[in-house]
Amino acid sequence: MPTKDLAALAKEGEALMAIQANDDKITLVAGGYPLFANGKIIGGIGVGGRQ
Repeated sequence: MPTKDLAALAKEGEALMAIQANDDKITLVAGGYPLFANGKIIGGIGVGGRQ
């Protein structure tokens, strides 16, 4: 799941609202995308910047 989709689920009142509050190492921002091989996540790409 791309981080932009995960971030939407972590907003106040949504299903994953507490995910950022439970671990101070987690910050959800758009720009990450998982890499799959044979149906398994093998890594990810993170891109930050401004449009």
